Amino acid sequence: MQKKRTLRNVPDNKSRRAISVRLAAYYTANFAKGGVQFPWWQVFLEGRGFSTPEIGWLMGVRFWVGFLSGPLIARVADRCGERRRIMIALAVGMFFSYWLYLYVDSFWAFAFIGIVVAAFQAPIGPLGDSLTIINAQRSEVDYGRVRLWGSASFIVTVLLAGIMLENTSSEAILWAIIALSFFIVIGCWFLPDTRVEPKVLHWTATFRLLFQPTFALFIITVAFLQTSHAILYGFGTIYWIENGISKTTIALLWVEGVIAEIILFWFGTKLNGRYGPVGLMIFAAIAGVLRWTLTGLSLNIWILGFAQLLHAFTFGAAYLGAMEFLKQAAPQELAASAQALFNAIAMGLAFAIALPLAGYVFAEFGGASYWLMAVLSAIGGGGALLLGRLWMGQRLEIRPE
Repeated sequence: MQKKRTLRNVPDNKSRRAISVRLAAYYTANFAKGGVQFPWWQVFLEGRGFSTPEIGWLMGVRFWVGFLSGPLIARVADRCGERRRIMIALAVGMFFSYWLYLYVDSFWAFAFIGIVVAAFQAPIGPLGDSLTIINAQRSEVDYGRVRLWGSASFIVTVLLAGIMLENTSSEAILWAIIALSFFIVIGCWFLPDTRVEPKVLHWTATFRLLFQPTFALFIITVAFLQTSHAILYGFGTIYWIENGISKTTIALLWVEGVIAEIILFWFGTKLNGRYGPVGLMIFAAIAGVLRWTLTGLSLNIWILGFAQLLHAFTFGAAYLGAMEFLKQAAPQELAASAQALFNAIAMGLAFAIALPLAGYVFAEFGGASYWLMAVLSAIGGGGALLLGRLWMGQRLEIRPE
């Protein structure tokens, strides 16, 4: 009976607020860990003695694993109609996996543990986004305003981690990630238990969606827009430290970008209403060409500060546009699978390829490698323009087996 009520009832305003708070708590926990991991994990790996190409491979391996584990777990979610319980199990596995890094030092041991961690970690994000989109469709939960709480927690932890590293060793990064992983378990535990009708799907359904021309173009477009961040995510902090910028200043540069992202998410519904998902992607491409050109040209703090403001568009607009596209276009019976394919390929496989290559490019060209990122943004812009000609806002359909 409880399941039927969950499926049929439309929440009132009080229930809607409660759902929003629980989803926001999850994003807060999940992105708090990201605030330590994204800017500073490269510093931890360098502190363990790994070379620039090795860091690229170690950061890329988790995306290779996510390319497999994300869609597999999402298919389970679509078939059983579950999200929350699966996420709890994954978060627990991730928490215990991070402890293994304390006992190893070699490249291959780190790579193996990275595979284990990624197997648990990769599906959590797309399942959480899928759960939020379901609630946005049913009860008008505002995705952007729920998601911005994650960005806010990212700001706090990236800044605190930067201050922490001014006074302690890079080993503190791992301990902080372990502690924050525990809060992800708690955040998943308190998620709303929103379920969908279980679907009996042929095993080829996910592949048929992937090769649907409009959906495939969407994935490729966002992949180029997002992988334009590869140098920054993989080596940006190291590059700035090597050029004399303090860790606290670097933390502030990251914070500035995420604050700009929060502002965009706050007005995301209005922006999407005016420009649509494809328009947001086009803005991301234009901003990317400008941002990466400036970042490659100068180490002046004021220029870098301006470039970091463009993160609102290069990441925020591209990601929000992608979520809105999935909300409007993904077949309802493949909602989790569509989300997982997006994460596995555009946010996973693409980075799995880009980060190791970026390691070699950065080792050879240093800051000039950012200009290659500007090219990736331009290619993504071309994809967005073509997507706008093929997709007119309709929900996509896949051929029945």
